[in-house]
Amino acid sequence: MSERRALVPTPAGDVRLARLDIGAVLYDESRGRLHILDETAAVVWQLFDGKTTVDEIVSDLVDTLRAEEHWARHYVDALLGQLGDLEVVEVTDMASVRPPG
Repeated sequence: MSERRALVPTPAGDVRLARLDIGAVLYDESRGRLHILDETAAVVWQLFDGKTTVDEIVSDLVDTLRAEEHWARHYVDALLGQLGDLEVVEVTDMASVRPPG
């Protein structure tokens, strides 16, 4: 299992998504900020569910958009970086989380 496979993005608890005709808006309640997402970013955001790994998100994007894998991985990584800088998404490395017991 690769290190990347274990990364799981989750929206910050105080961030809400509002879908628009084209794209979406994220509302960060704690900071009172809006962030506009294009349609592709909105699709990816909806996969940030705290269960789906980065690799699975990339695979879904490849299947959904018929995109090349290297483009999809770059897009997801860049989006995670931008949204992480805005503190609207958290990424957990599930390889470092130990099961109880």
